[in-house]
Amino acid sequence: MKVASILGAGGETAAPVAAEAGPTAADFSRPAFLEPLNDTDQETLPASAVETVAERTPPDAAAPLPAPRPVKMESADTAASDDDSATSARIRSAVTLRSGPRRSASAIGTLEGGTKVKLYSCKSWCEVSTGDKRGWVYKSSVDR
Repeated sequence: MKVASILGAGGETAAPVAAEAGPTAADFSRPAFLEPLNDTDQETLPASAVETVAERTPPDAAAPLPAPRPVKMESADTAASDDDSATSARIRSAVTLRSGPRRSASAIGTLEGGTKVKLYSCKSWCEVSTGDKRGWVYKSSVDR
């Protein structure tokens, strides 16, 4: 009894496939895509497929650029007024001063209860500073 194989019927054996030759040193020495390896590699395109693109200069009637707007620069006095907008407050109990308004923010330090701080803003987290440190503490730890 004869069984048909997956590759062909009747138990025929397939001829081994010759491996393609890999690139040679000569292939790497020539500039890529600049010259064909031989005459059979060079394909000719039909004339309808070749299109010449003319250089274009931008039209003179291009849309005008908008006029620049003046930028208001803060003076040193205005920057100092940032500290003036802060109000004074105290920390109720020891709390961790964080780099951002979230529990996962990195800890800057710990503020002890009774520490005087400058309060800049306060929603669920309060932005405070004391000495050279500025960061965020949870609102319930601040006594206004």
